Amino acid sequence: MIMNWLEITGYIGSAVVAVSLMMRNVFWLRVINLIGGLVFSVYGLLIQSAPVAVMNGFVVCIDLYYIFRSFQKDYYKILEVERGGYYLKKFLKFYHEDILKFIPEYSGEVKEGSTVFFVLCNMVPAGLLITHEHEDGKLWIEIDFAIPDYRDFKLGRFVYQHQAEIFDTSKYNRVYCNANSKTHQRYLERMGFSLLKDTTYRLDLYNPIHRKETDLIG
Repeated sequence: MIMNWLEITGYIGSAVVAVSLMMRNVFWLRVINLIGGLVFSVYGLLIQSAPVAVMNGFVVCIDLYYIFRSFQKDYYKILEVERGGYYLKKFLKFYHEDILKFIPEYSGEVKEGSTVFFVLCNMVPAGLLITHEHEDGKLWIEIDFAIPDYRDFKLGRFVYQHQAEIFDTSKYNRVYCNANSKTHQRYLERMGFSLLKDTTYRLDLYNPIHRKETDLIG
């Protein structure tokens, strides 16, 4: 009976770690991996295996560090770049397949007349935002993409809740975005967009007086 419970503990730990590796959100990957590490540490102690207990204890410490680190404030900034810039082309080519997972309609090209921004986190290019004004005068989000290490929604909160240096509210009072994937739709809803019709989402823009002045976002 004791051996059965030990085996069950090991299987639970394996399953939790496997689930954590399927998480797209880095924060939840860390949290679930932390739980799996704790279970494996207990398993190592129960079977009196110091290597298993110590190694997974080390994993737990790493996960705890990054989880606490995620609650610290980071410095965010918007950097507008040229549409045909060398780094932008390399960035789009490198992350092309990853972008398609969230925006399957992405063509790989930046439309003429589009405005391109890199979203910097602690001066690291962590995300890409491309906007385009259509003929009807409406502003549309063509690309909103965060690289894997920064998919904790902080970039999105900075772009859509902070709104500084991005949207000209003297010209636009709302911004639009098409979302054809469930993942993209859930993201937009979490960022404050509301469904307008079919796959079209809309976000009302704040008056500049209501914007936050700091670029330090928790």
